[in-house]
Amino acid sequence: LGGERLPADMLALSSETTIHDFFRSQGNHFDSLERAAENLAEEQPCPSDEMQMMLKARLRDR
Repeated sequence: LGGERLPADMLALSSETTIHDFFRSQGNHFDSLERAAENLAEEQPCPSDEMQMMLKARLRDR
């Protein structure tokens, strides 16, 4: 995304590039995170518009 105009050494130093490459190498899929989200949805179901409030409360109460 716009990196084609930057020198290769500058791209190599970019933290954004490092993060982008990491996500790309994983196919933008993290199985353990997906399973944890599925487990949470089963343990503590809630409407999608209340998800943020539920997650904040869950973190606060831990």
